[in-house]
Amino acid sequence: MTNVIFVFFTNNILKANFPVLLTCEKEIVKIPFVPFTQILKAMEKEPQVIGADGVIPFQREKLGLKGSPTQVKKVFTPELKKRGKIYDLKEVSLEEAIKEIIGILKNKGLL
Repeated sequence: MTNVIFVFFTNNILKANFPVLLTCEKEIVKIPFVPFTQILKAMEKEPQVIGADGVIPFQREKLGLKGSPTQVKKVFTPELKKRGKIYDLKEVSLEEAIKEIIGILKNKGLL
């Protein structure tokens, strides 16, 4: 198995084997407030439309469904069997959450 190393912004290093799944909730980063005047300015601008012959010319036969190497046969929502643990950084520090995650991964023999 290939090793993967995660370096967290707290300088903690986690080394694991694939497959590994770590996720991050959107609440971890605060999105800056956009002033209303900037929203109005953005609404006045026309978006740049780039076609297949645009800035980077593409081969038309490689675009869209016919050009895709992957063909989707069925789309479905999988059944939620077990919910993972959610760490709310308002209630627990990032360091504590990382230590607990590392402990869980070690107990399961993943580290």
